[in-house]
Amino acid sequence: MKYEVQYERAGTALIMLVSCPSSLPDHRVDAARSELLARPQCIRTGAFAASYLLGLEQASAVDFPHVHALLKSLYRDVVVASKSICDGAPEAFSLSFAKIATGSPPKKDRGIFYEGCHLDSHPGLTEDTELLRVLINLSHTHRVFQFARTDHFALKAQGVETGRTQFKELALPGNTTYSSISLPGRTPAGIHALLFWASIVPHVGINTDAGYFLVSFETLRPFQQFGKCVD
Repeated sequence: MKYEVQYERAGTALIMLVSCPSSLPDHRVDAARSELLARPQCIRTGAFAASYLLGLEQASAVDFPHVHALLKSLYRDVVVASKSICDGAPEAFSLSFAKIATGSPPKKDRGIFYEGCHLDSHPGLTEDTELLRVLINLSHTHRVFQFARTDHFALKAQGVETGRTQFKELALPGNTTYSSISLPGRTPAGIHALLFWASIVPHVGINTDAGYFLVSFETLRPFQQFGKCVD
Protein backbone atom coordinates (compact mmCIF):
# COMPACT_ATOMS: atom_id res chain seq x y z
CA MET A 1 0.00 0.00 0.00
CA LYS A 2 1.17 3.52 -0.82
CA TYR A 3 -0.14 6.89 0.27
CA GLU A 4 0.50 10.51 -0.62
CA VAL A 5 -0.56 13.56 1.36
CA GLN A 6 -2.69 15.75 -0.91
CA TYR A 7 -3.61 18.54 1.49
CA GLU A 8 -2.42 19.56 4.93
CA ARG A 9 -2.81 22.49 7.27
CA ALA A 10 -0.61 23.34 10.26
CA GLY A 11 1.45 20.21 9.61
CA THR A 12 -1.52 17.84 9.80
CA ALA A 13 -2.64 15.79 6.80
CA LEU A 14 -6.30 16.34 5.96
CA ILE A 15 -6.54 14.47 2.64
CA MET A 16 -4.46 11.49 1.58
CA LEU A 17 -4.46 9.47 -1.63
CA VAL A 18 -4.18 5.75 -0.88
CA SER A 19 -3.23 3.10 -3.44
CA CYS A 20 -3.91 -0.51 -2.47
CA PRO A 21 -3.02 -3.71 -4.33
CA SER A 22 -6.16 -5.68 -5.08
CA SER A 23 -7.13 -8.43 -7.49
CA LEU A 24 -10.79 -7.41 -7.46
CA PRO A 25 -12.37 -9.14 -10.49
CA ASP A 26 -14.56 -7.20 -12.93
CA HIS A 27 -17.43 -9.66 -12.61
CA ARG A 28 -17.76 -8.94 -8.87
CA VAL A 29 -17.93 -5.19 -9.47
CA ASP A 30 -20.32 -5.59 -12.43
CA ALA A 31 -22.66 -7.83 -10.41
CA ALA A 32 -22.82 -5.26 -7.62
CA ARG A 33 -23.49 -2.49 -10.16
CA SER A 34 -26.41 -4.42 -11.60
CA GLU A 35 -27.80 -5.11 -8.14
CA LEU A 36 -27.74 -1.41 -7.22
CA LEU A 37 -29.30 -0.27 -10.50
CA ALA A 38 -32.11 -2.81 -10.05
CA ARG A 39 -33.26 -1.16 -6.81
CA PRO A 40 -36.71 0.48 -6.86
CA GLN A 41 -35.01 3.62 -5.50
CA CYS A 42 -32.95 3.96 -8.71
CA ILE A 43 -33.38 7.41 -10.27
CA ARG A 44 -33.74 7.45 -14.07
CA THR A 45 -33.88 10.55 -16.24
CA GLY A 46 -33.28 9.94 -19.94
CA ALA A 47 -29.82 8.42 -20.32
CA PHE A 48 -28.98 9.09 -16.68
CA ALA A 49 -29.43 6.55 -13.88
CA ALA A 50 -28.30 6.66 -10.26
CA SER A 51 -28.71 4.35 -7.29
CA TYR A 52 -27.25 3.76 -3.84
CA LEU A 53 -27.13 1.67 -0.70
CA LEU A 54 -26.67 3.51 2.59
CA GLY A 55 -24.97 2.02 5.60
CA LEU A 56 -27.82 3.12 7.85
CA GLU A 57 -30.25 1.00 5.81
CA GLN A 58 -28.70 -2.11 7.37
CA ALA A 59 -29.64 -4.14 4.30
CA SER A 60 -28.93 -7.84 4.62
CA ALA A 61 -26.53 -9.94 2.57
CA VAL A 62 -29.56 -11.95 1.45
CA ASP A 63 -31.07 -8.86 -0.20
CA PHE A 64 -27.81 -7.64 -1.78
CA PRO A 65 -25.43 -10.62 -1.99
CA HIS A 66 -23.18 -9.19 -4.70
CA VAL A 67 -22.88 -5.78 -3.03
CA HIS A 68 -22.04 -7.40 0.30
CA ALA A 69 -19.39 -9.64 -1.29
CA LEU A 70 -17.84 -6.55 -2.85
CA LEU A 71 -17.93 -4.63 0.43
CA LYS A 72 -16.23 -7.50 2.22
CA SER A 73 -13.37 -7.43 -0.29
CA LEU A 74 -13.02 -3.65 -0.07
CA TYR A 75 -13.00 -3.73 3.71
CA ARG A 76 -10.16 -6.26 3.66
CA ASP A 77 -8.12 -4.66 0.88
CA VAL A 78 -8.56 -0.97 1.72
CA VAL A 79 -9.99 -0.29 5.17
CA VAL A 80 -7.86 -2.82 7.06
CA ALA A 81 -4.81 -1.75 5.05
CA SER A 82 -5.46 1.86 6.10
CA LYS A 83 -4.77 0.93 9.72
CA SER A 84 -1.07 1.55 9.13
CA ILE A 85 -1.90 5.14 8.18
CA CYS A 86 -4.60 6.18 10.63
CA ASP A 87 -3.26 4.25 13.63
CA GLY A 88 -6.67 3.04 14.65
CA ALA A 89 -8.69 -0.15 14.80
CA PRO A 90 -10.15 -0.87 11.34
CA GLU A 91 -13.26 -2.39 12.90
CA ALA A 92 -14.25 1.15 13.92
CA PHE A 93 -15.05 1.86 10.27
CA SER A 94 -18.56 1.14 8.99
CA LEU A 95 -20.21 1.46 5.60
CA SER A 96 -21.36 4.96 4.79
CA PHE A 97 -22.62 4.37 1.26
CA ALA A 98 -22.23 2.62 -2.04
CA LYS A 99 -23.47 4.79 -4.89
CA ILE A 100 -23.45 4.55 -8.64
CA ALA A 101 -24.38 6.70 -11.61
CA THR A 102 -24.31 6.22 -15.36
CA GLY A 103 -24.32 9.29 -17.55
CA SER A 104 -24.24 12.92 -16.44
CA PRO A 105 -26.84 13.95 -13.82
CA PRO A 106 -29.19 16.90 -14.27
CA LYS A 107 -27.79 20.21 -13.04
CA LYS A 108 -29.23 21.20 -9.66
CA ASP A 109 -28.73 24.17 -7.37
CA ARG A 110 -29.29 21.97 -4.30
CA GLY A 111 -29.86 18.34 -3.34
CA ILE A 112 -27.87 15.18 -4.00
CA PHE A 113 -26.60 16.22 -7.44
CA TYR A 114 -25.61 19.76 -6.45
CA GLU A 115 -21.93 20.36 -7.24
CA GLY A 116 -21.19 22.71 -4.36
CA CYS A 117 -18.62 22.21 -1.61
CA HIS A 118 -20.03 20.90 1.63
CA LEU A 119 -18.94 19.50 4.97
CA ASP A 120 -20.25 16.10 5.99
CA SER A 121 -22.49 16.09 9.04
CA HIS A 122 -23.04 13.21 11.46
CA PRO A 123 -25.29 12.89 14.54
CA GLY A 124 -22.30 11.64 16.54
CA LEU A 125 -20.03 14.65 15.92
CA THR A 126 -18.94 16.51 19.05
CA GLU A 127 -16.36 19.14 19.94
CA ASP A 128 -13.85 16.32 20.39
CA THR A 129 -14.59 14.04 17.41
CA GLU A 130 -14.51 14.40 13.63
CA LEU A 131 -15.60 12.21 10.72
CA LEU A 132 -12.84 10.29 8.93
CA ARG A 133 -13.86 8.83 5.57
CA VAL A 134 -12.35 6.31 3.15
CA LEU A 135 -13.72 7.04 -0.34
CA ILE A 136 -13.00 4.28 -2.86
CA ASN A 137 -13.24 4.67 -6.64
CA LEU A 138 -14.50 1.47 -8.30
CA SER A 139 -14.88 2.89 -11.81
CA HIS A 140 -12.22 2.42 -14.44
CA THR A 141 -12.26 6.19 -15.00
CA HIS A 142 -10.90 8.77 -12.58
CA ARG A 143 -13.10 10.78 -10.23
CA VAL A 144 -12.52 14.52 -9.79
CA PHE A 145 -12.58 15.47 -6.11
CA GLN A 146 -12.69 19.22 -5.52
CA PHE A 147 -11.98 20.78 -2.14
CA ALA A 148 -11.75 24.24 -0.61
CA ARG A 149 -8.38 25.20 0.82
CA THR A 150 -9.74 25.93 4.26
CA ASP A 151 -11.19 23.91 7.12
CA HIS A 152 -14.03 23.76 9.60
CA PHE A 153 -12.01 25.47 12.32
CA ALA A 154 -11.05 28.45 10.15
CA LEU A 155 -14.62 28.81 8.89
CA LYS A 156 -15.97 28.69 12.44
CA ALA A 157 -13.55 31.46 13.44
CA GLN A 158 -14.88 33.52 10.51
CA GLY A 159 -18.44 33.09 11.70
CA VAL A 160 -19.47 30.72 8.90
CA GLU A 161 -22.24 28.29 9.87
CA THR A 162 -21.09 24.82 8.85
CA GLY A 163 -23.56 22.42 10.44
CA ARG A 164 -22.40 19.45 12.46
CA THR A 165 -25.10 16.96 13.37
CA GLN A 166 -27.35 17.95 10.46
CA PHE A 167 -26.53 18.93 6.87
CA LYS A 168 -26.35 22.66 6.19
CA GLU A 169 -25.70 24.43 2.90
CA LEU A 170 -22.25 25.95 3.05
CA ALA A 171 -21.68 29.57 2.08
CA LEU A 172 -17.90 29.85 1.73
CA PRO A 173 -16.19 33.28 1.84
CA GLY A 174 -15.64 34.90 -1.56
CA ASN A 175 -11.85 34.72 -1.23
CA THR A 176 -11.82 30.94 -0.77
CA THR A 177 -9.50 29.09 -3.15
CA TYR A 178 -10.10 25.59 -4.49
CA SER A 179 -8.03 22.64 -5.66
CA SER A 180 -8.86 19.34 -7.34
CA ILE A 181 -7.57 15.81 -6.93
CA SER A 182 -7.84 13.15 -9.61
CA LEU A 183 -8.80 9.93 -7.82
CA PRO A 184 -7.55 7.24 -10.22
CA GLY A 185 -9.82 4.53 -11.52
CA ARG A 186 -9.61 0.83 -10.77
CA THR A 187 -6.95 -1.20 -12.57
CA PRO A 188 -6.15 -4.94 -12.64
CA ALA A 189 -3.35 -4.24 -10.17
CA GLY A 190 -5.21 -2.24 -7.57
CA ILE A 191 -7.70 0.33 -6.40
CA HIS A 192 -7.40 3.87 -5.11
CA ALA A 193 -9.09 5.76 -2.33
CA LEU A 194 -9.07 9.09 -0.52
CA LEU A 195 -8.64 9.00 3.23
CA PHE A 196 -9.84 12.39 4.44
CA TRP A 197 -11.49 14.33 7.24
CA ALA A 198 -14.94 14.81 5.72
CA SER A 199 -16.26 17.00 8.51
CA ILE A 200 -13.22 19.31 8.37
CA VAL A 201 -12.46 19.95 4.68
CA PRO A 202 -15.23 21.33 2.40
CA HIS A 203 -15.41 19.05 -0.64
CA VAL A 204 -17.50 17.86 -3.58
CA GLY A 205 -17.25 15.30 -6.36
CA ILE A 206 -17.49 16.64 -9.91
CA ASN A 207 -19.81 14.64 -12.16
CA THR A 208 -19.12 13.74 -15.80
CA ASP A 209 -20.76 11.68 -18.54
CA ALA A 210 -18.57 8.76 -17.46
CA GLY A 211 -20.62 8.40 -14.28
CA TYR A 212 -19.17 6.89 -11.12
CA PHE A 213 -19.16 3.94 -8.74
CA LEU A 214 -18.05 4.94 -5.24
CA VAL A 215 -17.96 3.18 -1.90
CA SER A 216 -17.28 4.97 1.36
CA PHE A 217 -16.53 3.75 4.87
CA GLU A 218 -16.45 6.13 7.82
CA THR A 219 -15.56 6.40 11.49
CA LEU A 220 -15.74 8.99 14.24
CA ARG A 221 -12.50 9.62 16.09
CA PRO A 222 -10.43 12.33 17.75
CA PHE A 223 -8.89 14.57 15.11
CA GLN A 224 -5.46 14.61 16.78
CA GLN A 225 -5.20 10.82 16.53
CA PHE A 226 -4.84 10.92 12.76
CA GLY A 227 -2.63 14.00 12.85
CA LYS A 228 -0.01 12.28 15.02
CA CYS A 229 0.52 9.28 12.77
CA VAL A 230 1.27 11.27 9.60
CA ASP A 231 3.71 13.84 11.07
